[in-house]
Amino acid sequence: IRQISDKTLLLSFFPSMQRWTQDYLMVFDYPETILQPNSDEQNGSLEAEFIAQSAIAKVELRWP
Repeated sequence: IRQISDKTLLLSFFPSMQRWTQDYLMVFDYPETILQPNSDEQNGSLEAEFIAQSAIAKVELRWP
């Protein structure tokens, strides 16, 4: 998880970003075998979950 300091590159994708928001980039690493199209393992079988919670909000993100 990294805080985004230069938001100009991402404004076209995320128009709600503004000067006063704190925005973060999350990158998830997947095993290389999952990303290979000819892998013996079933593609897309990996699941991921991210939960962020504070006193005023909670966000749960899940990928099948």
